[in-house]
Amino acid sequence: MAYDTATSSGTLQAYLLEHKTKEVVDQFQTDVLLYQLFTKEKRVKTEIAGGEQITVPVKIPAFPGIKNPADAGTIAASRALNTADTYTTMKNTQGTIDFLIKHVEQMKTDSLADLADTKMEDLKAWFKWYCAIQWYGNGYGALAQADQAVSGSTQRMADVRHIREGMVMDSYAAETGGSATADSVVVTAVNFETRVVTFTGTISGCGAADYWYLEDSRGTVMQGLKSLIGTTDNTVQNINRGTAANYYFVPVVKAADAEGLTEKLLAESNHLVKLRGGEGPIKYCIVDPVGCWQLAARLKGLALKASDIELEGGYSGIEFAYLGNKFQILADELITPGCAYGINPKTLKIFHTGLPHFSALGGSIWKWTANYMAYLAFMVYFAELTVSCPASNFTITGLPSKWASIE
Repeated sequence: MAYDTATSSGTLQAYLLEHKTKEVVDQFQTDVLLYQLFTKEKRVKTEIAGGEQITVPVKIPAFPGIKNPADAGTIAASRALNTADTYTTMKNTQGTIDFLIKHVEQMKTDSLADLADTKMEDLKAWFKWYCAIQWYGNGYGALAQADQAVSGSTQRMADVRHIREGMVMDSYAAETGGSATADSVVVTAVNFETRVVTFTGTISGCGAADYWYLEDSRGTVMQGLKSLIGTTDNTVQNINRGTAANYYFVPVVKAADAEGLTEKLLAESNHLVKLRGGEGPIKYCIVDPVGCWQLAARLKGLALKASDIELEGGYSGIEFAYLGNKFQILADELITPGCAYGINPKTLKIFHTGLPHFSALGGSIWKWTANYMAYLAFMVYFAELTVSCPASNFTITGLPSKWASIE
């Protein structure tokens, strides 16, 4: 039989809404680096599963003196940008909190509060972690890629920073297309040093370079920097970067050599951005922690200017200056492994319906889940990251992402 969510579970609902939602929002705003850096634009609140389609304003840099008089003051066809119907769709990131019936119906209010506190800690960690991963990703949602064949119930990954014990995951041979090679298997152990993941479920069909996703999330997540400024050949926001006329919608993408992140590579990337005449200068360069440590170690002993930090045994940030432009180098453990993103926040904007909140469709945050014998509440966040001028940003790939590679 179904239980009445207006009785004892109503007390719990009021407690969560009044006391706990703000904790998630506060930690989300302060601990997610990209959320702090980018402009936010709030849209009309929506609860629809597909989100809201939004038109993205596109900025075209002006180059005085290059117009052909025969064009009567218009931009020459070879330098025009196809801006027709630029758009993207906001996605819904969900986190769940559940209370078994025995919790809701039998426990005292003070015990419920203790239980809610524990569960909300997990929910806070989930939201800041999963949103950050999406904003660094390419919209497909892969959390890891294997780099070795399956061995029994285990498989080694190229990087395991985004995998946690208890995750339910699917794998595919490619980021798009094809069928799952593993379906709804559960992570039972993660060795962060050897990068070996242990699963419960059938993984014998997985290839040595398969991509791993959260269950049923493939292709449904928010797009991120890897898609917007990390590649030169995809279609983004309905603009085909392969079309010659869309040249300035192509970001600067450079590959690192064996030296990793060097001053020369930073200077060259920054220089190319300036040559393209994009929308203002680079302000931040976010780097894989391993690559950032490699740079800091090479610079050790040189004159460094810390960026609003106190150096206490390590470098939290480094200020780099070239051609009259200064930007901060920051490390983030949630970044795409082996990458550095030079970003101009003026060109990147988060469209969202508001901060994370409990979905209250039907007048209650609780959804009775018969097969689970529990009430389930969904915390949702409708958002999407957009770019107005990719050429004002750069990406460096091929940086070290394993500590052993720089020892």
